[in-house]
Amino acid sequence: MRRRLPSIHSLIAFEAVARYGSFTKASDRLCLTHGAISHRVRALENAVGAKLFSRLHNGAALTDRGIALVESVGKALSLIESECAPKERRANSSRLTISVLPHFASSWLLSRIGHFNRLYPHVDLKIHASYELASFKQKGIDVGVRYGMGNWPGLTSIRILGEEVFPVCSPQYAAIHGPFSSPMDLSNAVLLRYPKEPWKPWFDEAGLPWNEPDKGPMYSDFGLLMDAAKLGHGVALGRSTIMGTALECGQLVKLFRIEVRPAFAYYIVYPSNIPLKPEAVAFIEWLGQAASEVQEDTALTVPGRRYGSDHEYTGHRLA
Repeated sequence: MRRRLPSIHSLIAFEAVARYGSFTKASDRLCLTHGAISHRVRALENAVGAKLFSRLHNGAALTDRGIALVESVGKALSLIESECAPKERRANSSRLTISVLPHFASSWLLSRIGHFNRLYPHVDLKIHASYELASFKQKGIDVGVRYGMGNWPGLTSIRILGEEVFPVCSPQYAAIHGPFSSPMDLSNAVLLRYPKEPWKPWFDEAGLPWNEPDKGPMYSDFGLLMDAAKLGHGVALGRSTIMGTALECGQLVKLFRIEVRPAFAYYIVYPSNIPLKPEAVAFIEWLGQAASEVQEDTALTVPGRRYGSDHEYTGHRLA
């Protein structure tokens, strides 16, 4: 039976746009015109029968169908590239195990890791996703990504991603429980809580004389916190880098212009007393570069539905 498969060119174009978050950047990296990239993505969308991107004025965000597809496409392209590599390079395959937080893996790393796999097809990459501060020696972990102050004993820490923190909720919650015309209106909202993201610093920045909430749903996982906010359970403190797609796709709205930068950040970590393998050095350099590109684009690619903006939530309607 003849296989009905999308064009390999359309799959490559789709993965590139997903990785860079932009048709323009994808066209530059693939040395193709913007029109050619758009044509190939449209061809794939026709093949799967669904939109894969939400076109934005400053980029492109994956739809739910696109998010579901990008991991499989990335793995398939990496496998093809690896199998087509010269035999001697495949024979020299080496293992690299990284430990990452589950929400960081699903919301940030997953859509980008295919690029690393294509650059280093000889690296047999294993991703260990866990909130446990796994033992590097016992678990055989080479490199980790952690969220904190960067002061873990026995580990070298390299800061890669900072965050801006601000209140978010679903459009439906804002419409039903708003208007949120000023920060004081949060007194009428259910505040969703997460132990590593206290509300008090944001209250202080907003000029609210409030203590840290001692009531309201508490979530030990940041991913669950964001899911609860998307489902309309209340208002949560979101992070600019990790939740950009949810804002771009309209699953969440940013209520106010006020932001705070917490002391916590994302760090690459590895044991200080063990020499790094070449594969680990390559991964650290790649991850640092990928994070740097995202950080530079954050102000543009993470839209603010900010208090008082002409294009954002104003307290009376959803734009």
